[in-house]
Amino acid sequence: DTGLEVYVTGVAQILPSTLQRRHTVEMNITCLESACSSTMATVLGGAGRSFAYVSERCDGQVFDGQIREEDFLHVLSDSGVTVNVYDRSLTTFSVPFYGSAAAKFGVEKFSIVLSTANLRPGRHLSLCTDLDGQQLSGAFGHVGLVYISGVNEVSTEAVYAAPSQRVDLKCDEDACSMAGAIAFLALDCSSYRSQQGGVSVGEVDPLNHFSSEVLPAGESLASAELANPGVESVSSQRIPAAPRQVLMVDCPENCSAASTAYLGASCGISGTAAISATRTASAQLTDAWPSSEHFSVELDATGLTPGLHYSLCIDPDGESGHGAFGDTGQRVFILGAFSWPKPLFGSKDQWYFEPDAQDLAAGRRYRVCTDLDGRHGPLNAGDTGFDLYVTGIGDAITPAVSIGAGMDVEFTCFSGCDHTADITPPVLDIPSTIPTDGEQVGLFTNIILAFDEPVQLGSGGIFEIWSTADNTGPLYQVSTEAIRVANDAAEGALVSDRKVYITPGTLCHPWANCGGLTVNEDYYLKATAGAVLDTAG
Repeated sequence: DTGLEVYVTGVAQILPSTLQRRHTVEMNITCLESACSSTMATVLGGAGRSFAYVSERCDGQVFDGQIREEDFLHVLSDSGVTVNVYDRSLTTFSVPFYGSAAAKFGVEKFSIVLSTANLRPGRHLSLCTDLDGQQLSGAFGHVGLVYISGVNEVSTEAVYAAPSQRVDLKCDEDACSMAGAIAFLALDCSSYRSQQGGVSVGEVDPLNHFSSEVLPAGESLASAELANPGVESVSSQRIPAAPRQVLMVDCPENCSAASTAYLGASCGISGTAAISATRTASAQLTDAWPSSEHFSVELDATGLTPGLHYSLCIDPDGESGHGAFGDTGQRVFILGAFSWPKPLFGSKDQWYFEPDAQDLAAGRRYRVCTDLDGRHGPLNAGDTGFDLYVTGIGDAITPAVSIGAGMDVEFTCFSGCDHTADITPPVLDIPSTIPTDGEQVGLFTNIILAFDEPVQLGSGGIFEIWSTADNTGPLYQVSTEAIRVANDAAEGALVSDRKVYITPGTLCHPWANCGGLTVNEDYYLKATAGAVLDTAG
């Protein structure tokens, strides 16, 4: 025995992962089939009703599923002194699991209702479950982290991709008034945790996020054997995720006006077309000066992921030659993953911060993140549960238009606009979609939507399965948020390049519609507007 223990959980997913402080907060829990139960055990048997609570740590010595009010205080028998067993500001009472439809695709869905009003804000706490409840074979154990947010509302819907923007919040006074409290905008709040806690600006965590100054831990500036060692430097090591990005390349060897280049997660990617989040389209080098050593290349970095480093890859003899793209050893950082943290100002429940959003990617939605004890405190940054839109559109020049078709509207745009930009929405590639139109399939066939270009999930979208014989309501509803959470857990496997994978039985909203399908009946799929977008948004 090593003296170490691990908890074997039957919980596959918890939503949401951010909790506001309320007297009643509902959470949805997805369990592996038969792992959880919402019914009490009886004298005739049964697994026992599952219980859950939130705490700084899970008490593995409690086997009956009960963390009650009387358990928070304990009177010492020898002295009569009352001591706190649990801290009310870090622990809730345990609550039972409710409801479950019939198991589908190996999982069952339940809900719990917690009281989080007394919890301290700004902390990541454990969700603890005792899956067999009052039965004594299982104890409480950790199944996931939730962030206790002190922010109750973000009234700012959009900011400009420009300096000195203002984001207004409604926030619990004991949260945003904490010494050193800061806030920032980010594509993913959880990528910016350091081992010491807080927002660690300028350092690189193992996820290769947050720093534009240094390379990911363990990665050298150039490998020992580069396929194209002729490049000595690149003019811009930080660029936005935007079109028409010009890189000046100093290449005294192995480069010519016939050479082509791209930015990629690696240099072994075949083809010349752009792949969302993976590479830009390749482009030809251009002589920058009368010297044969200096070149420029214009790349469209729109589809690259802000906050990551990409390699500059060059094919010396270009598309007409027999060579291949090789790694030059030069790395370029894509700006726009986050705004620098700023202090919170205000009083009572009215607060604000002023992010510098000039490097954020116009046309994307960003999460509102807080670190309530600042950079030097032990708490990690967390997602408030709110997001906003970053726009590059400025003032409208045209004050009014007539009713009719083809009216022109003029406006200013300081970021993200391109008169040659992609304004064509993605089109469903029906022959490549599974199942294809009219195809007969089994009940366990997954739905894979294929499109004619790389895509991303929209915000707040819903996919629905309807029966052709009954239009009273959808049988299944799957939100883009559920797919996004599952996609993050699956490391991008559910939204990949031109395809979106939907598993209705697993990802359907537990309290909306998760009905069953009947054999020998026809069904069709609907999606709300904006559920799927191309990489241009």
